[in-house]
Amino acid sequence: MITIYPTPSSANTDSTPVFFDELRETIGLNMTPFSCGRAAMLYGLRALGLGRMDHILVPPFLGHCVLSTVSKTAFPTMTPVSAVKAILVYHQFGYPQKIDAIEKTAQYNGWIILNDCANTFLTLYRQKSVVDWGDFSVLSFSKIYPCVLGGALTSRNDRLLNRIKGDYTFMAERHTARANMAYSVMDKASKGLLGDDTGFEVDAVYGYLPEVVAFPIEAFRALPDTRQEIKKDANHRKRLLAIVTSYFPERVPECSECEVIPFAIPIASDPSQMESISERIQRQMDVEVPILHFDFARNMLEPDYRKALVIGCHVGWNEDMVTSICEIMRESMP
Repeated sequence: MITIYPTPSSANTDSTPVFFDELRETIGLNMTPFSCGRAAMLYGLRALGLGRMDHILVPPFLGHCVLSTVSKTAFPTMTPVSAVKAILVYHQFGYPQKIDAIEKTAQYNGWIILNDCANTFLTLYRQKSVVDWGDFSVLSFSKIYPCVLGGALTSRNDRLLNRIKGDYTFMAERHTARANMAYSVMDKASKGLLGDDTGFEVDAVYGYLPEVVAFPIEAFRALPDTRQEIKKDANHRKRLLAIVTSYFPERVPECSECEVIPFAIPIASDPSQMESISERIQRQMDVEVPILHFDFARNMLEPDYRKALVIGCHVGWNEDMVTSICEIMRESMP
């Protein structure tokens, strides 16, 4: 069954790590590779000196793996109390939060901005890359490409980068075997090869991955190795967004100040109809269109979370498929 997450694969024939060079040329920023986005998040927070008694403001509906990562170095909270020293801004499904409004509040309170770009790295906000914002940004490539694991950190904060750089090479070499082992476990889990032990093995990997610096070499096999491939994927996602918007212009998030390269597309609907629509799509097309909460205000400080049907955008979703899904939705919606 096709889901909103890419199915792991090994598309390329070699593991030459040219992806980061091509990505730098595409968006104009250097990237520090990590085993996953959560590892980049952890080391970034540590480099900025956050401690266990410091609070970091987070949005609702974050996965437990992200919250557990944050809690390794700070205390995640949804209440803006005086102990808050940072804010985690998550651009859900690739739709940027209202950066101007959030930045104004963060500057007023002296908060560090952790820019969580796990669902996007090519989206533009007011004609500027959403990644090029905040004290540091984290990326998670396995949300976009079928590469199992792999993340990165980028920042224009020289103090942060210098603190990470000090031990980075040593730790990356020391963690190489662990990163490759984690990749192997997650790859086997995705293919159903671990049987009854799947849950235990995945939980173990999730537990130690935030501490692992090294980028798993096998992940490069499923990453683009040219700027043209990176842009081709982005254009594919924009075409799917255009199709959905043409069907439901009033039901998708308003984002006039952005050029969105979506991870997935939320579609608002009558909550009483969503489950039956989702089940019908799965029954007829063997495609999962989950029901998830999305902040239609795109502002975690003044959110408007509503349930939405969510269409994926990776290469497993083609234009004919998305058109057919939209037809089913339109037939079923009041």
